[in-house]
Amino acid sequence: MILIKIDSLSTQELRNIAEREGIEEYATLDRDDLIQVLREIYEEDDDVADNADVNRRFLYGITDYREIDKDVVELPGVEELPESYPCTEIHLLYKNPNWAYCYWSISPQDLARLESMGKSELRLRVSVTKGDKSESFDIPVSLEDREWTVSLPDHGGNCHVSLIVDSEGEDLELAHSASLSLIESYWLEHPDEIAENDNLFKIYLSLLTSKEGVLAESPLVDEILAYAEENRNG
Repeated sequence: MILIKIDSLSTQELRNIAEREGIEEYATLDRDDLIQVLREIYEEDDDVADNADVNRRFLYGITDYREIDKDVVELPGVEELPESYPCTEIHLLYKNPNWAYCYWSISPQDLARLESMGKSELRLRVSVTKGDKSESFDIPVSLEDREWTVSLPDHGGNCHVSLIVDSEGEDLELAHSASLSLIESYWLEHPDEIAENDNLFKIYLSLLTSKEGVLAESPLVDEILAYAEENRNG
């Protein structure tokens, strides 16, 4: 967990922390005095390592706080994110050239309507458009699901995901994501260049090879090398 240094906080944040620490007359102290008083508290904790309160030390530096059964003191103005939101929407994000991450929420009203319809399953419809070519496929998900990893079938073009439910034999779209521009792979479109130029081929492989000589595991790399090999042999 990456944590902040105390001198990066605003004066008001320092006063909020000082109030929690029980410092008297904290409201009358200026910024420098607040930092000095708080540092003395945390440095004193550091001097007693076995009994140090890690919940305090988080304000002074970076620490590997592992005791997850403890409640870490909250930062001023920071609120815990809700598990769900009261709206029906879906979003699509890149993970890498071959995979995307999809997450969604369903409003209580829509959830109640689906349950009244006896629905326990939805579908993610992944649609990909590249030039004049379009394709789509469905992924079944349950009402309890809220995220999914989607395999991208192509490179380049655009992709979006829709949340679909079957309604009396017809597809009802609950929400759809914004369009995601898929990464173009230059070498898949120009395999002859890398196949016919040994130096270029070696440079490309060297960028994807570890110090131990192991080539990075990637479906995209495998596809590029297969294309290059095919053109080399051709």
